[in-house]
Amino acid sequence: MTISPHSPAWIALGWTFLHVLWIAAAIGLAASIARRAMRRASPEARHAAALAGLLALAASPFAAFVAVYEPAPTAAFVAPAAVAPRPPAAESSPGLTAAAPAPPALRADRAPIANRSWFEPWISFLPAAWLAGTSLLLARTAAGVVGVERLRRSLKPHELGPVAMRCRAMARSLGTARDVSIAACDRVAAPMLIGIVRPMVVLPAAALSGWDRDLVEMALLHELAHLRRLDNLTSLFQQFVEALLFFHPTTWWLSAWLRLERESCCDALVVARTGDAVGYARLLAALADARPPALAAPLNERPITTRIRRILFMEDRPMTLKPTAPEALALAAAALLAASLTLPARGDDPAAAKKPDAAADLRRLAEIVAAQPSSPPPSQPADGPPPPDERIMTLLGIATAQVKMDDRVGALETLRGASIETPAAADLGRGYRALYAVEYLVEAAAIRYDAGDVEGARDRFHRLVALLGEPDPDRDGPMVRTMERWAARTAASVSSHSEDDSQVILDVTTNDAKGADGEPEADPALALGHLELLASLADALAKRKEVDILHSLADRGLALTDQPDAPLAKALFQDVFGKMLVLAGDEAAGRGLTAKARDAVAAMPAGDVKDGTALLLASTLAETDLDGALDQIRTAAPGRRNRALRRLLEHLGETRPGPWLDANGLKINIGDPYLAMKDRARARADLPKILAVARTVEDAKGRARTLAVLARLQAQADDLAGALATAESMPDLRRADHPGPADGFYDAVKPATFALIARHRAQAGDAAGAEAALARSAELTNAVADEVERIVSGLVLADAYETAGRRDAARAVLDDILPRAQAQPEPRRSRLLGAIAREQVKSAGVAEASKTIDAIRDETGVEKANALWTLATHLRDAGDAEAARAAARRGLVCLRPKASDPKPESNFHGSVTRDGFIDYDVETPAAWLATWRGTIEPSLRAIVGEPEVELVAMDPEQGRRRLSARVAEAFRGGGLVEALKVAEAVEDPSSRAFAIRSLADHVASESLRR
Repeated sequence: MTISPHSPAWIALGWTFLHVLWIAAAIGLAASIARRAMRRASPEARHAAALAGLLALAASPFAAFVAVYEPAPTAAFVAPAAVAPRPPAAESSPGLTAAAPAPPALRADRAPIANRSWFEPWISFLPAAWLAGTSLLLARTAAGVVGVERLRRSLKPHELGPVAMRCRAMARSLGTARDVSIAACDRVAAPMLIGIVRPMVVLPAAALSGWDRDLVEMALLHELAHLRRLDNLTSLFQQFVEALLFFHPTTWWLSAWLRLERESCCDALVVARTGDAVGYARLLAALADARPPALAAPLNERPITTRIRRILFMEDRPMTLKPTAPEALALAAAALLAASLTLPARGDDPAAAKKPDAAADLRRLAEIVAAQPSSPPPSQPADGPPPPDERIMTLLGIATAQVKMDDRVGALETLRGASIETPAAADLGRGYRALYAVEYLVEAAAIRYDAGDVEGARDRFHRLVALLGEPDPDRDGPMVRTMERWAARTAASVSSHSEDDSQVILDVTTNDAKGADGEPEADPALALGHLELLASLADALAKRKEVDILHSLADRGLALTDQPDAPLAKALFQDVFGKMLVLAGDEAAGRGLTAKARDAVAAMPAGDVKDGTALLLASTLAETDLDGALDQIRTAAPGRRNRALRRLLEHLGETRPGPWLDANGLKINIGDPYLAMKDRARARADLPKILAVARTVEDAKGRARTLAVLARLQAQADDLAGALATAESMPDLRRADHPGPADGFYDAVKPATFALIARHRAQAGDAAGAEAALARSAELTNAVADEVERIVSGLVLADAYETAGRRDAARAVLDDILPRAQAQPEPRRSRLLGAIAREQVKSAGVAEASKTIDAIRDETGVEKANALWTLATHLRDAGDAEAARAAARRGLVCLRPKASDPKPESNFHGSVTRDGFIDYDVETPAAWLATWRGTIEPSLRAIVGEPEVELVAMDPEQGRRRLSARVAEAFRGGGLVEALKVAEAVEDPSSRAFAIRSLADHVASESLRR
């Protein structure tokens, strides 16, 4: 390649310079947006983003040059024999004659367009100016390298002494791969790391004699962090990029950001290791006037103010809606230059948009599952139904995710791989597999409808209606009478519940084998499963507004339950189909059916069954007729209204993951944090109506706990005034007024409710509203007399302070409740300490949290392991991998089964619901110990980097939870490839399909979240 002012390479360099102007502007804009979005990200993540931006910037001139450069074509030779004699004036050189050389060329598909003529004369000048500037800056960098090397040679390393020994010990603890020497110099004012091949930490001479030991250790930790991260090598690359692209402001802005984040990473490690953020900030402030030489990684690198604010948990800068200088520059440059300098495509069709990666990942997962042979059906367990077909369930789950991501073609292709066989109608009452098959078919038809194949889905819906509605006298009579008995028991149970008991425990597999009249009862699970499929199909039709098919299903379903000895079953089905018709759009027919259901209940004999059925109907009616549902609740006995209101809220809302589920058994469920209203606008209109009925609940305990839920939902619906008024109207509960085992929280309910309101308002950006609620919560918390209740209230308040950005206030609350928790008896002491430690990790730092974790008991070990899991995750995200591994190893030791573990109890899983209360004075049952060991252990091993070892023998359900946790951890750490390795390593085909289904959920969730 010839380089001359008129060569193709020289001209291409000129065009490259111009293209880099807009490319770098676009990179600067993207980096600035990323910086804004990553304010709360870890320093390591921000550093990675800044480095990625600089790498992209460094690659841009090379990519642009490759795109525009085209060498001159090779000369084509012509034989003289083929050339006729020429006149003298036209003669060329004797012998072989060459065609005229081609002019300097750009590729035809990249040639400049006509409107570029204004800068054409500058094209040949630009490369010279560019190369001159780059050469000067590279010479400056070389001079810096020489100066640093001279400084290193002039210093005498300290081989002995406490500082040198401490430096080597810390280097080993940080896992640095190279030896580092240490020296003192009176020519430097701040500690620094110099050299790349032979690194040396240089301290000011005063550091060895006049500094406190803690300050020296902080300085050494900072410089050793640079060494472990290879920051001096990164700095050398950075100066090369600055020299190469010196002319663009984005270069200097990105370089400054990278330097800031590099220092922030080391600052974070120092604070995490020492726990003394204030002392470290003072050290930086004292060194603020020092100046570093070239190629050094100094402790006082600027901007010092920003670093100190970050260390003390303050924002990088206040949030503003005004564009920053880099953003404004990037927008202007991109707008002006892109129009005239954008590189044409290489002939690719711009309309051929590439599919999102997540969609391709899901298709790949579907192909893997579809290619697996169907495993032989496992034998049916003696004590219940057989497991479902994981292969089909996985494919349906993937298809559902594809529909959500708008990959309809992929969803239909996935459905084709499911191959679900339609069972015979006669088999529906005789085996679970037929019921499973119908369940799969209903879900597949709904997915097909949502994927765009509406006619195909309708055809399948019609066939399902005929299948489920086909009469079978031998099956239908016993099945409906079984449902009648089940409904009566359920209604009586609902009616007889205490005022605030939110748990409904029903084990249909333990029913008697005969009814009251001695008639053999159908298998309860089979009978209820058949009827549940009717309701499931009705729900699918209602959501898709298929009124005609829904009417056909309702006719068949009501005919099935139209039996003289099953009035309750008939009323419940009238209510179900009435609600579905209203949701589908046929309000007249739907409300007519729900009215018939209420009339049927009104005609029942007085008693628990009648009252319970009325409350069941009221809760299901709420979604279509809230006023009617509330009227029905008002007619119930005052002692039964609270339970009906809680069921009503569940039907109006949706369940989401809550922030207060505790693996240790301290389950702070105040305000039902799992519940969220589906529609905020409707919630603002509906919640005051529900409040009016809630205030008529006579029992103060039940009324306070339900008002807490309503106040939190009002705050979530942006009704701050209403939320505060509701919280203020709550009765003041006292634990002392309720002797005996705890069934929930008492004194803490009201102050915690104000804290939850503050949390929601802080998340919504309402600082004033959050502050008002926080002040009231703090006032009430300080007035709580019961120690445990005060600790619980303080935990919720500290979390709210943290969410609002008030870490100093959160630390003060934690400092207040910590000694109170330490004075409690076990097991509540360790459960409270575990909860406090997890809050301290966020608010008070690693050192304080570690002290609290050390105070947690070693038996059963789950409390301490759970807190260590939180600590290890925090350290890993902060970039301190070694400390994270150390914490995770401690957690694994705590998880080992112990001789003192409680013995397994029967049916414990069934006795705990999502909103149920776990008594913090009762030891964690064995089933839950095994569950949490199986959940925590894979994540801890992933942090340590060790292969998984089974700690305890697990039942299949525990094994699947553990497998799901392993897949999730692998997906977070290594993406689809690593998670797929975990899934495909499972030997059992059913469990392997389950693992892939779990992975598909993570792929879709992550894509939708982004």
